Amino acid sequence: IVFSSFCAAIAQNAATPNPGFENWTQVGNHYDPDNWNTLNPNTSILGVFTCTRASGVDVHSGNYAIKLTTKSVFGVTANGIASTATLVTTPPYGVTGGIPYTGRPDSITGWFKCNPASTADSGFAQLVLLDANNDTVGFCRYTFPNTAVSSYTRFSKAVTYFSSATPALSYWILSSSDGANPVVNSNIFIDDID
Repeated sequence: IVFSSFCAAIAQNAATPNPGFENWTQVGNHYDPDNWNTLNPNTSILGVFTCTRASGVDVHSGNYAIKLTTKSVFGVTANGIASTATLVTTPPYGVTGGIPYTGRPDSITGWFKCNPASTADSGFAQLVLLDANNDTVGFCRYTFPNTAVSSYTRFSKAVTYFSSATPALSYWILSSSDGANPVVNSNIFIDDID
């Protein structure tokens, strides 16, 4: 019982669940990454998937990676987005919540390939750390290049801290496009984040 409790405590204090995107659950005719929220539940009824499971040459390590693609859904441009927070899919769009986490990492890292549909677009990987009052303790956003990167490339960026408070929640946002000006068909592959 003590060992199980210890393992559960560790699992609840991991900033990055399923960091290699190895675990996926089949939902109807598609797969969704375990412990990550995507737009697929909202768009799949139309046969549109902004998040797909990558394999083969599109994987950095292991069997799978995540592929995010910006799509048009009834004339609305929808970022390929995955988050460990709950996605808010009605205006004003955004995220809420997160996962329990009390660490203070110095940086984020991972591996990516990207193919922006325009040089005016670029995806990003973002980590936010919140305290018990939902105030931002730490923030980091790595913006991917606005030109194609065809082989896996490592990224890393330091977290900026705004206070000495202990975080209570964290959340990741991974996006195939810029948050404000997304371009349809921009895509990104991400694997092995930390």
